[in-house]
Amino acid sequence: MSVLRQLVKQNTVYPKLVPTKITMRNNELKQRVFDTGTFYRHLKNMIESLGDLIRYRMSGQMDKAFMEKIMLSVTEVNGCRYCNYLHTKLALSAGVSEEDLQALFNGQFENISLEEGHALSFAQHYADTGGYPDPDTYQKFVKYYGEARTKEILSIIKAIMVGNIYGLSADAIISRIKGNPLPGSRLKDEVFVLIGIFGFVPAICIQLLFRKIVDSPVTGIKSIKKTCRKLTS
Repeated sequence: MSVLRQLVKQNTVYPKLVPTKITMRNNELKQRVFDTGTFYRHLKNMIESLGDLIRYRMSGQMDKAFMEKIMLSVTEVNGCRYCNYLHTKLALSAGVSEEDLQALFNGQFENISLEEGHALSFAQHYADTGGYPDPDTYQKFVKYYGEARTKEILSIIKAIMVGNIYGLSADAIISRIKGNPLPGSRLKDEVFVLIGIFGFVPAICIQLLFRKIVDSPVTGIKSIKKTCRKLTS
């Protein structure tokens, strides 16, 4: 039985994702448009989960091939050709075969394990909903992977969301300079995303610091200081 059929049978298929036509070739990617406020929200989400990503990487248990598949699944939804190119190369370097990549790009999940199938489907759902997954879908996701594993996977998804939006903004500016602006994209958002990140990061750190201090003064300061040092180093 294919992974997709098993997901359907278990009633854990994620909305709008089955079947999904994944076409990762750069000239066929459909680029999405994001504004500055949306980028700030996703950047904040990424910074909040950065500790989970760092712990996951340092644990020695990170499956790089699995991570790259997650990133490619999110990238397919958002349509960033730079991220597509980079993470396709990284996936190959991590041991993902060309056949497996092509199957992933074509939406053929038959040879993907059930363990990976849940994560890749949820990654696309997360991107498709702009970081607002359906509550029932999220609870099924947590139930399947557990709290700790869910945080690890989410940290990867949130990181590539930021990378996608940043890459899309850079691509939009280049297209604008060439006289072919991306429909629906505004110059001010493209510029603010590319330049604003240098001000957004410390602003978010300060915002999270005050929130942590209110929740837990001692541990909050230590946690945020450590995260901010990693971001600015």
